[in-house]
Amino acid sequence: MQSPSKNVHVQLTTKIQQADMSETFTFSEPGQLIQKDQITYLRYTEHAEIETPIIIKFNPDQTVRLSRQGTSQVHLDLNPKQTTTTTYITPVGHLPLMVKTLHLTSDLLNGTLITQYQLYQNDQLVGDYHLKLTFD
Repeated sequence: MQSPSKNVHVQLTTKIQQADMSETFTFSEPGQLIQKDQITYLRYTEHAEIETPIIIKFNPDQTVRLSRQGTSQVHLDLNPKQTTTTTYITPVGHLPLMVKTLHLTSDLLNGTLITQYQLYQNDQLVGDYHLKLTFD
């Protein structure tokens, strides 16, 4: 059973380290928090060069699925207990990736998600990602 959505304010900081380059992105966006059965979803849209809809699924087992649905699409399953796989879909093709979650803390009552994960392609490190998200 789905309960009504709750409007929230989302603040996100992402730090990306790829090879010897580092970038930090900060977003402040309106969003919606939705409870459906035992699962909580956070939806918002990043307004950068291209608008990118984001859905974060907070699972009862404390894992998180991060979905980006812009020009490129990806679903990242963040689970510190095991490495997961995904496919990054871009306009020029599909890239198989492994996701290694080094840290994951989510607290729905206080509106926080903090994670660090690494993406690998063919056993080569693509990037190291630090994400801090708050919503209220």
